[in-house]
Amino acid sequence: MKHLLSLIISVVICLLSVAESAAQTRSVQERISAINARVKGRVEGYRSQMERRYHQVIGQPWRHAEGESPVQNPLDKPLPPADYDPARDEVEGQVMMNSSVLQNDGGRVEVADDEKIVREDKDGLNDRIIVIPCNGYEVSLRVPAVAMPHLNGTSEKDISTVWEQMYAVPFDNLFHDLAKIREALKMGDWSFVRTVEAVSEVICTSSADAVLFQAYVLNDFGFMMCLARSADGMIYKMLSTDMDVIGYPLYHIDGHDYYLFADSSIKDIHFVNLSLSGERPMRMAMNPDEKFYPEYAAAKTYASDRYPEVVVSVRPDESRMAYYESYPLYFSGGDVLTSFYHHAVQPMSESVCSSVYPVLRRAIEGKSEVDAVNILLNFVQTAFRYGYDDVVWGKERYFYADEIWGYEFSDCEDRSMLLSRLVKDLLGLEVALVYWPGHLSCAVRFNTAVAGAAFLADGKTYVSCDPTFIGAGVGAVMPDVKGKDAVLIKL
Repeated sequence: MKHLLSLIISVVICLLSVAESAAQTRSVQERISAINARVKGRVEGYRSQMERRYHQVIGQPWRHAEGESPVQNPLDKPLPPADYDPARDEVEGQVMMNSSVLQNDGGRVEVADDEKIVREDKDGLNDRIIVIPCNGYEVSLRVPAVAMPHLNGTSEKDISTVWEQMYAVPFDNLFHDLAKIREALKMGDWSFVRTVEAVSEVICTSSADAVLFQAYVLNDFGFMMCLARSADGMIYKMLSTDMDVIGYPLYHIDGHDYYLFADSSIKDIHFVNLSLSGERPMRMAMNPDEKFYPEYAAAKTYASDRYPEVVVSVRPDESRMAYYESYPLYFSGGDVLTSFYHHAVQPMSESVCSSVYPVLRRAIEGKSEVDAVNILLNFVQTAFRYGYDDVVWGKERYFYADEIWGYEFSDCEDRSMLLSRLVKDLLGLEVALVYWPGHLSCAVRFNTAVAGAAFLADGKTYVSCDPTFIGAGVGAVMPDVKGKDAVLIKL
C-alpha cells in the first residue's frame, strides 16, 4: 500500500509538473504572440506612416534637374582589323611597349546576398494567375483580380492620387511570388527589375500606368529610385546604381547618381525622390550563379585556319543571350575602361564550356605555353567573322564570352575577352586586356622569357597576343597601334 501511495503521489506530482509546464508554455506562447502583435502593429504603423509620407512627397511640386549626357563607349571609333605580314611585323627579341596599368578600384565586384524580406502568403485574396517569361522559364504569378488604378494624367496630383490608391490593392501574394522567384533563380538586380517590368506589361493598360506600377513595386522591394517627368508629360523611373553606366542619361540627385534607363536624348526633367526609408542602389554586377532555362539554338561550327583539328560545335543558349543583350554596360571607380574588366571576368556557362573545352584541351595537350597560346590565338583570330558593331548593332556593344558563339560577327573586344577567358581557364596563365584608343587586345604573362612586344605591369611582363591581328602569333602588335601608349587591364 505504501508503494502504491508513493506511485500515486509520483503520478500526481508528474501531472502537476506537466500541467505547470503546459501553463508555462501557454504563458510563453502568449507572451510571444503579444510581442509579435506589438511588432506587427509597429510595422503596420510605420508602414502607414511611410505611406502617408510617400503620398505627401509625390503630391508636392516636383524639382527640376538637368541630366548629363550619357557616358560614351571608349571603343566608339574602332580601328580596322589587320593581316599579319612577316616581312613587316616580325619582332626579334623582347621589345617593351609604352603602357600604364589601370588602377582598378578593388577588383571583381561580388554580388551580395539579397536581403531576406519576409512576404506573407495570404489565403482568401481575390487573385488571378498570369504567366510571364523569366530567364527562359514560363513563370506563374498571382496578381490582384481587381482593376489596377489608372492615371488620368501625369501631374503631381494625378500621380499622388494613384500612388495612394495602390495601397488599397492586395499585392501581398504577388510580392510573395516575386520574392520566391527572385530567390529560386538567384536573380541579380537587373533581372529582377526586368521581371517587374514584364509583370507591368501584362496587368497595366498604359505605359504611364506601367511605369508607376514598376516604381511602386521596386520601391517596396527597397530600390533607391526617383520618378521623373519629361517636358512632353511622359513619366519614367530612375534607378540609383552602385556603379556607373554607359549610354544612359545621368542625374546627380541628393548626393546619389540616378540613371534613366530609357531614351538617351532626355535631359530636362522634373522629378520626385522616392528614396526616403533606407533604400539601396541597384547592384550592377552580374550574379554568375543566376539560373536560366536553356533554349538552345541550332549548332554553330567554328574552326581554326592553321590548326584543322581544332573544330568546335556550339549550341548557343538563347535565354542567356537575351539576358546579356539587355544588360547595360557598367564601370567602376569613375574609369570607363573598367567596363572591359567587368565584362571579361564573367565566366562562360557550363553548356558552352562542355562543348568547347574538351576539343581545345586535346589540341594544346603536351604543348609548350607559347605553342598552346598560339593555337588558341589562331582559333580566335580565324574561327569568327569580323564585323563592326555600329553596322551590326547600330552602336558599340561588348560580348560576354558566351555571346560570341551565338552571333555571326564579332570585333576586337569580343575576341580579346574570349581569348583571355580561354587562356586563364585552359592554361592557368595570368592575362591582361590591352587598350589603345580604338582597339582592345590581349597580353599573357608566360613563365619563361618570350620574344615580341611586351608590357610591364606591377613588375610582371605580359606579352602581346592580338586576336584581331589575323595570322599573327604571340608577340606581334598591329601596325596601327605601334608606338602608341597603351593601358593594361589586369584580369
